[in-house]
Amino acid sequence: MKRTRRHVGTPYQGAERRRHKRFAVPCPVRLSQGDAAEATGKTANVSDGGMLVPLPPQMLPACGNVVDVLLRVPRQTPNTYMLEEFVSRARVVRYDALADREGAGAALEFVHPMELGLEV
Repeated sequence: MKRTRRHVGTPYQGAERRRHKRFAVPCPVRLSQGDAAEATGKTANVSDGGMLVPLPPQMLPACGNVVDVLLRVPRQTPNTYMLEEFVSRARVVRYDALADREGAGAALEFVHPMELGLEV
């Protein structure tokens, strides 16, 4: 199993390859894969194409694996607050080092992009 890490704060030197705008929204998320223990956390950022989820080392799914995702996106109006649930599958594409904690950020790409309706 190959694990890759990119140092946080290192600027990306190539052309931006992302097709979906990322949002720094802390969304509760649950990752599961077969009989393996579930991993839970909050997103560091999320887009219609994927998300970055900081996790402790023992909860990191293997790079390249496809996991089931339950993502709860916060919605708010002047009078209400709720979490809208999205269910999908995502592939672990890499790990990002975390400057302020143990573990790593698991970068996941949704198997099929979703329409999360995120706005600035």
